[in-house]
Amino acid sequence: MTIRWDKKGRMIFLKPYKVKVHNIQFSFPKGFKSDGASIPWYAQWFGDPYDGDTLDGALVHDGLYGQQGHCILGGTEIVLPRLNVDNIFRGIMGWQHVNPFKKWIYWAMVRMFGWMPWHISPLINKWFLKHKKSGIMIRIIIK
Repeated sequence: MTIRWDKKGRMIFLKPYKVKVHNIQFSFPKGFKSDGASIPWYAQWFGDPYDGDTLDGALVHDGLYGQQGHCILGGTEIVLPRLNVDNIFRGIMGWQHVNPFKKWIYWAMVRMFGWMPWHISPLINKWFLKHKKSGIMIRIIIK
């Protein structure tokens, strides 16, 4: 993973990046930004936003939230509902053997508070708005 950090503490991909979970691959383009698991500073005693066991799930979750569920699946643009995006996050953490209690807490937090970024992400995510027309979005490949 080749990244740099911006002034807000987010990671920015300098090269395309792929998250592989079993037979599913999520591809992120160069320039993708993420704040990891989006844990507020006062709750970081519970988990590091860039913790290795939750990072891949957080990246996929951030990417799909930033695009409000829009992604490319098998060459076709689809829109995943927020519940499905949250369940993908939980599923990836399960596949990566995250502690069940931690997995449930992270999932419960995105279910309770995720509606806010879900609705404002497209308004503030200039990258997505700029690249949506050119088709440079997160790609999901099932092999």
